[in-house]
Amino acid sequence: MESEASTTAKTDNSNKDPAWKYVHLVNPNNRNDVACNFCSKVTKGGIFRAKQHLVGGFRNATMCKKCPTHVREELQEYMQQKASAKTLDKLPDYQDVEILGDNEDEDDVGTILRGSKGNSKVQKKARTKGPIDLYFAKSVAKALNDEQQLRSNISFLAK
Repeated sequence: MESEASTTAKTDNSNKDPAWKYVHLVNPNNRNDVACNFCSKVTKGGIFRAKQHLVGGFRNATMCKKCPTHVREELQEYMQQKASAKTLDKLPDYQDVEILGDNEDEDDVGTILRGSKGNSKVQKKARTKGPIDLYFAKSVAKALNDEQQLRSNISFLAK
């Protein structure tokens, strides 16, 4: 009995999430089932769903009617900080981005040159052929010429 209580306390205190002060694990081995300290409602979905229950306003969980407003505000602020930190982590690191023109091997479509009147001209790079280009004709005239040659070869072989 003593070991179970100490395991629960150790698990709850080891997390940095402030919601652990207001909820507890139903089973120390299952972190998915969390019970509210205010209304004893068991939520399935871990600490995230338990926070949604305490804060309210989420379609995934019913709001706790017995939760004090200071707890609700604390957890809502924490959730907003977590969300903003997550979006900041997804932003690209601009220090690693190379400036255009530094690398000559880049496959740019073109460089835009602007005139004094606001006209823009596109200067395209020469396109290199790849292996798939062997199967496609460059122009209609070339395709017709290839078709005529193919027909003449077929008629020659048929004779």
